Amino acid sequence: MVTEQSNPSARLDGIQVWRAFAATCVVVVHLYLRYNYISHSKDRPFLLGSLPDLSFFEMGVDVFFVISGFIMIYISEAGRNTGRRLFLLKRGLRIYPPYWIYSGVMMLTLTILLPRDHRLDFELMGFVRTMGLYPTYNEVSNSIFPRFLDQGWTLMYELLFYAIFAVFIGRSTGVKVIGTSLVLVAFHLFAVWTDVLPRAVNWMLSDSILLEFIIGMGLGWLYLKRSPKLGTLVCLILSAVALAWWVYFQTQPYEGWGDRIISYAMPLAILFGVTLFWKGGAAVKLPKITKVLGDASYSIYLTHTIAIIVFAWLNRPGHILENVNLDLQFSAGLAICLAIGLSSYMYVEKPLQILFHRILKKII
Repeated sequence: MVTEQSNPSARLDGIQVWRAFAATCVVVVHLYLRYNYISHSKDRPFLLGSLPDLSFFEMGVDVFFVISGFIMIYISEAGRNTGRRLFLLKRGLRIYPPYWIYSGVMMLTLTILLPRDHRLDFELMGFVRTMGLYPTYNEVSNSIFPRFLDQGWTLMYELLFYAIFAVFIGRSTGVKVIGTSLVLVAFHLFAVWTDVLPRAVNWMLSDSILLEFIIGMGLGWLYLKRSPKLGTLVCLILSAVALAWWVYFQTQPYEGWGDRIISYAMPLAILFGVTLFWKGGAAVKLPKITKVLGDASYSIYLTHTIAIIVFAWLNRPGHILENVNLDLQFSAGLAICLAIGLSSYMYVEKPLQILFHRILKKII
C-alpha cells in the first residue's frame, strides 16, 4: 500500500523488500481465492487448491500496516518542520489520484466484460463515498469494501491513521507514538464497547487490525532513538521464535480478539525488526528487482484485482482459458500482475508523484 519514498541515499533498502513481499502476498491470496473458486464451481483441477489453505497470504496487509507505522515515524523525524496541512496534502496526493485512476479502469473493465455486475449499479452518493474512501457498509460483501477496488478498505485505515498522526506533527517522537497510539486504542475501545457509531464506522474501528500501526510506530521509535545493533546469533534466535510463533497460529487458528495481530502482525514485526537491527544487514546486497517491486508496491496493490477480473472472465465457458491448467494460470497470473503493477508505477504513479512534487515545491 502507500508508503513514503524517502531520500534514496538514506532510505532503508530492507523496507523495500518488505513492501515487495507484502504486495506479492496480497496478489497471491487473491489469485488463490479466485482460482480456487473457479476450480470448485467448474469442477476443474487445481493442485494448489488441494494443499493446506493458502489464505494466510492475507498477512501482506498486516505487513503493510506495520511498515506504515514505522515509516511515518521515520519520515516525520527527517521532516520535522512539515506542517499538518502539508503532511496531509502529501498523503492525500499519494493515495487518491492512483486510487481514482484504477477505480476508473476497474469500472471500465466491468462495463466491457461484465455489464450486469452489481458493482455498476450505484447512486451518485454511493459513487462519491467510494471515491472518497468513506466507510460505507456493503450489504453484498458484508464489509466496508469499496465498490470497485475491494482492497481499498485498507486505505480507509491508512487515511484514519494519517489523520490522527497529523495531530501530533511537530511534537517529539515519543509524543507522536504515545499520542497516536492512545487515540487509536480509544477509538477501537469506543467502537467495541458502544453501539452509537454508524454501522460502517463501527465495523471499521472495532477491528483490532487498526492497532497494528502502533507496532510499526514502536519499531520506528526504537530505530530512531535506540537503534540497537543485534548480533547474528540473537537475530537467528528471534527469527526462529517468530517463525515458530507464526507456524503455530497457522496450525492452531486463533479467532479471538486481536486474531490478526497475534497470528500475523506480531511474528512478522519481529522478523521486520530483525532486518532493521541486525548489525550485519548493511553488508547484504539485495537484488535490484526487490527494491523496484517495493517502489511499485502501491501500484501492484491497486491494479492486480483488475487483472484477476480479466483472468476470471477468460475462464468462462467458450473463452480462451477455459481448458488451460489452473496451476499454470496461477503462476503466469502472478507474474502478469506484478508486471502490470510495475508498469503502472513507472508510467502512471511515478510521473504523477514527480508532477505533484514539482507543483508543491513551487507553491511552498
